Amino acid sequence: MAEIPAAVPSSTVGHSESPVTEERSGPFPWWIVLTLGAVSVLFGCAVLIWPHVSLALMAVLLGCWLLIAGAARIVGAFLPGVGIGSNLLSGVVGVILMIAGALCLRDLASSLAIISFIVALTWLFSGLAGIIAAFQTTGGSRAWLLIIGAVTLVIGIVFLFLPRLSLAALVLTTGSSAIVVGAGELVVAFQLRKVSRSEATL
Repeated sequence: MAEIPAAVPSSTVGHSESPVTEERSGPFPWWIVLTLGAVSVLFGCAVLIWPHVSLALMAVLLGCWLLIAGAARIVGAFLPGVGIGSNLLSGVVGVILMIAGALCLRDLASSLAIISFIVALTWLFSGLAGIIAAFQTTGGSRAWLLIIGAVTLVIGIVFLFLPRLSLAALVLTTGSSAIVVGAGELVVAFQLRKVSRSEATL
């Protein structure tokens, strides 16, 4: 008598591969990118619409922006489902941003050159993180992350080689660049949200 094969569990029918682990379509959740984008846009608007921003006020606004952005990146570093490299980079950038923010709020950033240098480092590290994140992202969000990262990196280089900006020029360039980068991050955030929702329905 021919041997009757054992029943195959219904959960494995049509699946010849080992169980697939959940994989995120981006290096961090969409709400982290949304937070970074919203904070950047708000900071840029606050800087540009302030009637007569002083150096001290500029430092305070910059410090608040960096503290919130740094905290968001640190939170993203401890979330599961991300590679060790992404976790480490996000955490390092977050710590750097928070230290820079604390320096601004502690009145240690008392000159235009120091504030300009802090802004330059912020854009440089954020741009580098964005470019690395782009290569760890799948789908259409990769191109957007790569563009935003490259633009941010270029902005940082410009700030680095133009340390002697006037206060008015610093306000204009910082506010405008924050709005541009923040708007791009908002676009990426909503794309990541759409992808995460579509994956959840599969």
